[in-house]
Amino acid sequence: MKKQFDDYIQGKCTPEDFRQVIGLIENTGRESEKRLNYLLFGYWDRVMKENGLSRKNDGLLNSIHHRLALVEKNNYSRVIRLYKIGISIAAVIIFALIFNSVVKDNSLKVTDQTISTPYGAKANFDLPDGSKIWLNSGSKLIYPSKFGLERSICLEGEAFLEVKKSNRPFVVNSSYGRVNVLGTRFNIKAYGDEACEITLVEGSLKVQNNHRKEAILKPHYQAYQEGQDLIVRHVDTETFTSWKDGKLIFEKEPFDHIVRRLERWYNVKIDVKDDAVKNLRYTGTIEMESFSEVLELIKTTTPIAYSFDKNTRILSISSK
Repeated sequence: MKKQFDDYIQGKCTPEDFRQVIGLIENTGRESEKRLNYLLFGYWDRVMKENGLSRKNDGLLNSIHHRLALVEKNNYSRVIRLYKIGISIAAVIIFALIFNSVVKDNSLKVTDQTISTPYGAKANFDLPDGSKIWLNSGSKLIYPSKFGLERSICLEGEAFLEVKKSNRPFVVNSSYGRVNVLGTRFNIKAYGDEACEITLVEGSLKVQNNHRKEAILKPHYQAYQEGQDLIVRHVDTETFTSWKDGKLIFEKEPFDHIVRRLERWYNVKIDVKDDAVKNLRYTGTIEMESFSEVLELIKTTTPIAYSFDKNTRILSISSK
C-alpha cells in the first residue's frame, strides 16, 4: 500500500490504486486508521528528510490547528481525528487532495463509473471535467465520479477523446501504458488482441508504454506498439477516427485486421478459413451498410467466398 499511497499523493496512481487508497480512507475501523496514520507519518518523514528539514515546526502545527478549527465547524469527525495527529502541514495537503477526489459527506464516498459498449454498439458521453468521449464497440472506460489533481481514466478498447484544457494533467491508462495530455483531440486503440495505436488530431501528447519507451506526438502523427518499441509515423487521421462518425475506412488493410473490426462493429463471429484470405489487403469505406451489403461489397473487389451456419451462427470466409 505504501507505493499506491505515495503515487496517490503525487497524482499519478492508476484507477485500481485510487480505489485501494480511497477504500482505506473510507474504512472507519481502528486498524485502518492506524494504518493510514502510519502512511501519513512515513510520507511526511520522507519529504522532510529529502528537503533537509525537521519534523518539529511550531508554525506548521499552528497552521494545522487553525485549519482543524475550521473543519470542526462542518462536523467532519472522521477528518478531524485524522488531522489531529498534528505533526505537519503534509496532512493538510493530503486531505486537500482527498476533498478534491471524494464527495464531502460523513462517509467520504467516491465511486467509479464504468461505461461498457458491447459489440455492435457505441457510446458518446461527457466526463466530470467536461471532456468528451466516444467509446467504440467492445470497449470499457472506468473513471472516478469526481476528478482530483490528476484526471485519470482507464481504457480497455478504443475511444476518441476531446480533452478539456486545464492545468490538471489528463492521463489515459491502458494495459499498454499511459498517455499524458493537457488539452487535445486524439484516438486511442488499446484492444487486448491488437497492437496499440494512438492517433493525434489536435494538440500534443506524451505517450509512454510499459517498457518505458516514450514518444511526443504532433498533430497528424500516430504512435503504435511494435514489440517493446513505440514507432511514430505520419497518418491520415480520418482513417483512424472516422468510426465515431459512423464510418469505417480501410486503406490497404490486411483482411484479418478488417475481420476483427467487422466483428466488433456488427457483433458477429467470423471464421477465416485460410491464410490466403488473411493476407489479402482491402481499400474501401463502409458507411451505414448492412452486414450482408458489406460482404457483397468486399466480395466484388476481393477473391473471397462466404457462407453462414445458422446453427453455430458463424460466418465462414474462404478464398475462391
